Amino acid sequence: MDTQPITGKVYTVTQIMVATFLGGPLGGGYMISENYKLFNQPTKATQAIIFSVLALIILFTIGYLIPDDSSFPPSILPLLYAIAIRQIAQAAQGGLIQTHTSASGATFTWGRAIAVGVMALIITSVPIVIIAYFYM
Repeated sequence: MDTQPITGKVYTVTQIMVATFLGGPLGGGYMISENYKLFNQPTKATQAIIFSVLALIILFTIGYLIPDDSSFPPSILPLLYAIAIRQIAQAAQGGLIQTHTSASGATFTWGRAIAVGVMALIITSVPIVIIAYFYM
């Protein structure tokens, strides 16, 4: 690691959690990846994207396997994976983010964090709608 102060903005752990709740794993994975890029850890940045895509595939599979007549509340799954990504982000980047912000490092705005979550939702939803339209 460099001893030079890092300039740039980071996403906070809470912002990552909210974006993940709104847009699924792609939103949180993107934010974690961007943080890793800022912290000069490009391999981990790439891994964050790969893991978020894998998590999305797993979530689609779980969603597909839940019966339509199930009493499983639909809001539980996003809540669970948002909490899980918060814990992962805290363990993986919490110290780095804290060090950055303690040294007067900037964070991205909440508006940007929410926009990332909404964009991830759109990116995730478009293929689902297309598949449903042509194959259902």
